[in-house]
Amino acid sequence: MNRRWFACVALTAFGALAGCTAPGPAQEPLSGAPDPLTCTETDVEVARDEVTELGFSADQVLARLEGTYATQLQYRDAGTTDLTITVAQAEDPILLREWAPPPEDPDMECPGTSLIVRVAVTFTTADGAFAESWTQELQESVFPPSKTLYVDLPTADLHGDWDPGDATAVSFWVNVSGDGEAPTTEGELVSIVEAPDAMPTECGFASWNMDPLTACP
Repeated sequence: MNRRWFACVALTAFGALAGCTAPGPAQEPLSGAPDPLTCTETDVEVARDEVTELGFSADQVLARLEGTYATQLQYRDAGTTDLTITVAQAEDPILLREWAPPPEDPDMECPGTSLIVRVAVTFTTADGAFAESWTQELQESVFPPSKTLYVDLPTADLHGDWDPGDATAVSFWVNVSGDGEAPTTEGELVSIVEAPDAMPTECGFASWNMDPLTACP
């Protein structure tokens, strides 16, 4: 099973933008054509504990994410190792992002208001195979019951001693869920092999607290 479907699920878990996506970079207009109109974006910095117009604060979102998670990583081929995952608020400011249509087109459909929170994630295994970290921006328009933190890291940028073989990148999928003070995590590592003139080959080679979702060739 190709894990790319999970990106849409992840974005929904993160609080998708009310069925809309933020406009991408403006394309070059045809010669003589006017510049395309886009929605305007306004960011206002808010405190972590400030309850926003969305009905929740960044503190409430982070309360279900932040912490240190110790578990066992199971390799598909065989063997296990201790896995430690940490999630914490990144240094970036917390923002309330609002979109508005341009005056020239007041009926243009724009994304809804979102709370922007960045988190720092570390992923470390006791066998030395992985010692990775990344930051991720979360855009919340509704209060999320769970979160999927994910990143694709080129194998050249990995810091552990995992042997990538032919793999060109690894996808890290970390789902954090749970109520109250006892959130749990589960996820999967997916190797990606890119080849010229062919679709990338993906293989879920390790997982924790769940069975692998991505079939291997």
